Amino acid sequence: MANRSTLFWTGLGLYVVSFALVAVVDSPLVGNLRGWYCAYVSLLNPITDADTLRTHSPSNIIEYIAIGVSGLINPLFLLWIFKRWKRLRIALLSMMPFCWVVFYIDRQHPREGYFLWTLGMLLVLFSDRRRSPQLQPRHTIQ
Repeated sequence: MANRSTLFWTGLGLYVVSFALVAVVDSPLVGNLRGWYCAYVSLLNPITDADTLRTHSPSNIIEYIAIGVSGLINPLFLLWIFKRWKRLRIALLSMMPFCWVVFYIDRQHPREGYFLWTLGMLLVLFSDRRRSPQLQPRHTIQ
């Protein structure tokens, strides 16, 4: 079994590198979007794009919520690194599927940056998990 520290630092490294890689392929007009740009847009878009809600189209409202939730993943992940709250880990895991809603509505396709971002976060989030009691060796007195 890998050392917890090794899993943590490997995951954090993958997470950081993912921001420099192509995260999604957008429409042919826009092209490839890097991870840092996706993080920036998903964090600020719900704040700066209030027109989305004014149209009252169900798909626009769903997309608005999905982008908003996706934008909060990175700040909450960084908070988790310092606080290690169990509920925050659960919240982060439940937020990850919102990225797929955005991919579907915007007709985007995830690329290597997205997958490394996800893998890196998962490695960090579960690097401190203890082995389950069933897997730990039993000590016997002889």
